[in-house]
Amino acid sequence: MMLKYWRQLLNKHGAGICENYTSHCKAAAARIFTGPRSIYDGGLRGAYQGVLRGNMSKFNFSFVFSAVAALVFMAAGASSQTLEVPSGEWRLAELNGKKADDTKAYIDIDVNAARITGNAGCNRMFGSVAGGNGKIRFLRIGSTRMACADNLAMRTETQFVNALRRTTRYSENGRILSLFAGRRVVAKFTAVRRMPPEEPTASGLESMKWVLDSIGGDRVSQQESEAFINFDAEKHSAGGNSSCNVFGGSYTANGEKLAVTDVIATMRACVEDDRMTIERQFLDALEKTDRYTIAGDKLTLYHGREALLGFVGKAK
Repeated sequence: MMLKYWRQLLNKHGAGICENYTSHCKAAAARIFTGPRSIYDGGLRGAYQGVLRGNMSKFNFSFVFSAVAALVFMAAGASSQTLEVPSGEWRLAELNGKKADDTKAYIDIDVNAARITGNAGCNRMFGSVAGGNGKIRFLRIGSTRMACADNLAMRTETQFVNALRRTTRYSENGRILSLFAGRRVVAKFTAVRRMPPEEPTASGLESMKWVLDSIGGDRVSQQESEAFINFDAEKHSAGGNSSCNVFGGSYTANGEKLAVTDVIATMRACVEDDRMTIERQFLDALEKTDRYTIAGDKLTLYHGREALLGFVGKAK
């Protein structure tokens, strides 16, 4: 109910507050009245409640207008600043007080785009991030919808996403990032060191559209799979179809070394054939890949000596 009253106040008095300023001022005012409760303080709420109760004194209106104007300029100034939260890739190390050694969960925070990507333990996830001065919120978190056979991974994923949604603040100590819900630590991460992207090279990866032919040495029926991957050296991007969903991510290649990272996919649920199984195996293998070989029109992706995926090259 309180938000309704805030919006009523903005509708009645917002134009008067901002009439001598730009539309940016009005946009900032809108953020105050529709944003999280932390944006407006108790004093302003109390003054406005007094107005609603019929206390129409000039003092109360002056207080309301002064407080709103101050908050408008605070919000306007904040909107022009760079997001001040930890950036980069962070690997989950502890969840709700317990070690998280056997998980591939991580978050990658992009402060320029105010967004996060990562892996929740089973599915790839994405969302937005806001905060500064020790505060942080993860908003609009979404993910792919693969059902993993590992029950522990599914439980970890649920707890991990819930922890992110409850997070209100953080602390960063060297390579350790801690997330808090109130005073309680809900998750700890270790920083992942990243190498700068390699310059585009004529590796052969970019010359063809690579159609999935085998997974772990087992042939994949072309009638059951439409999986393929394309590489773009200039953009350092990789993407295609995972048999059910469209996906995209980044890649780095240096000699025979290859890493495919930050993969995000659409969330269509395919029930025909074995497409969901193929998709899960395909995307998991991409994430594990550390090298590749090309022989003619054959591309093979490896983890160490283990052959993960085999492709046949087609003209783009």
